Amino acid sequence: VYYDLTASLLYREFLSDDPNVKAQRAFNPAIGGRLEFGSGRSFTAGVSEFFTRVEDPPYGPGRGNITHTNNLASAELRWAPGGGRLAGSIRYSNVLDLFEGEYKYANSLGHDLTLDASWKWLPKTALYLQFSQGYIDFISPSIL
Repeated sequence: VYYDLTASLLYREFLSDDPNVKAQRAFNPAIGGRLEFGSGRSFTAGVSEFFTRVEDPPYGPGRGNITHTNNLASAELRWAPGGGRLAGSIRYSNVLDLFEGEYKYANSLGHDLTLDASWKWLPKTALYLQFSQGYIDFISPSIL
């Protein structure tokens, strides 16, 4: 079993005498975690979750900060029998992007499925194949 937890807090301050510029200061937190488990090296399963909240300065004067919340969740299965000469994985990812205020029209929910395969031979030679398909759905602000 392997786990990894991470957290960070970014503080942004604009050095200016203009109170409109100073009002754009922001605290941007991020937190995430990953859990993996498996039987030796041949089969591994994992899940992860990462959350961030970002406040960016506006695109023009007299507007509020652009507040954006992002959540990325994923689940993955990896298979590498023997010494790992052949390996494959399948991963599903889900991304939720939410905006506050006037940018709610950009809210979205994304889905991504990735298949990955590799064949390694000789010391530094390998063949990699990857297929990925995704779908993004823009969420109506009236739903939230």
